[in-house]
Amino acid sequence: MIRNYLTIIFRNLWKNKLYTFINVISLAVGIASIVWGIQDYRYSFSYDNFHNDGKNIFRVLTKTAGSDNRKGYCPELLAASAKNDFPSITQAVRWDSRGLNVKAPQNDPFETGAHFTDASFFELFNFPLIRGTNQIQDRSTVLLTERSAKKFFGDSDPLGKTLMLYSDEPFKMPLTVTGILKDPPANSSIQFDLITNTENQLKADGSLIKNDEWEWLSDAVFVKLKNPGDAAMVDKGLNRYVPLQQSARKDIKILSFSLQPLAQVSDAINIDNDGLRGRPTDAAAYGPIVLAILILLSACLNFANTSVAQSNRRLKEMGVRKVMGSSYGQIMLQQLFECAIIVLFAIALSILFNNFWLPTFNSMFRNVKLEAHYLSDYNLTIFLGIIFVLVTLLAGAYPALYISRFNATSIFRGSVKFGGSNLFSRFYWDCKSPFLLLP
Repeated sequence: MIRNYLTIIFRNLWKNKLYTFINVISLAVGIASIVWGIQDYRYSFSYDNFHNDGKNIFRVLTKTAGSDNRKGYCPELLAASAKNDFPSITQAVRWDSRGLNVKAPQNDPFETGAHFTDASFFELFNFPLIRGTNQIQDRSTVLLTERSAKKFFGDSDPLGKTLMLYSDEPFKMPLTVTGILKDPPANSSIQFDLITNTENQLKADGSLIKNDEWEWLSDAVFVKLKNPGDAAMVDKGLNRYVPLQQSARKDIKILSFSLQPLAQVSDAINIDNDGLRGRPTDAAAYGPIVLAILILLSACLNFANTSVAQSNRRLKEMGVRKVMGSSYGQIMLQQLFECAIIVLFAIALSILFNNFWLPTFNSMFRNVKLEAHYLSDYNLTIFLGIIFVLVTLLAGAYPALYISRFNATSIFRGSVKFGGSNLFSRFYWDCKSPFLLLP
């Protein structure tokens, strides 16, 4: 029976090539849009979710006088002090950055953003090492990402070679490349090209930053707690450091400190002086998926309407099938199978569409990288399966019910006429008319 269904379905689809082509194209655009929308949504709310201990990691924010917004910077000395004073804090890491000239041998210097951190940085965060080592306890070492390694050394192996930091200053600092890291993912609030020990961060005059200086502010300070439930207690206890900072620095008066979970670090709303990358805004996260739903609904309504309209040509076929003994359910099932075949073709075509559209969309915006790995991304595969079922039912259920309900006597008498003037068609055009106003 299935083989007979498929034979009839493909014969009808081939016979009505224009109808098939229009519906496959429109549904493919709708399905490609919904995949684009859902991937944009997933990307926007996936920031920093790849760190194994993310739920235990918090960022220290500051509240200063004269501003309602919190600040991303934090006194550098707070990291070591908090780790010593709070048993709940297992690790504390400073993160600071500075633009400086960096030079590789036999090459011109590049102006590069260098990042300075503690040796325990890689105990908190999961940034994969490609080769070499990610240990930076030794001040004479430096780590590069894939892209920065290629920028400084081209196709040659950078391990063991020297980079000159502060290359245009009298206090040049030669460092040895000891490791190559994978480029940070686009959905990471922590971005870097070059990482070295925090003690290599120098003042403008080349002097070292003293370990007891409360006035030096890092871009960020992260702490790792034994138990996330201790955050409120630690949050309150950090305010013991406020007088120390206020006495050390008069131009920036910090009033309080607070902890922010790593999952919220990319939500840069109401945070000033944030040296980390923020996720796309809510409008950018929700806008595409709302637009995609409207496009897909329009495609489904268009498919249902054209299916009903072109079925006038197949009335006698339905009548003959009923006379030969086909049941109401069998005819309806055939119609749904036909719809499912069209949706399958549309899904395949939508994959081709998104192979072009997603890279194009990424190129329009900075810090956006949408991808669709249909085979390895099981959540996306399941989502496509759900879309297949929903679109098949949404686009094919009404035509299947509408066409299969007529009896053979009415069909052969010629009293059955349907198409553009039926109630569904009028409803479809009433619903569709607002979309025609869209640019």
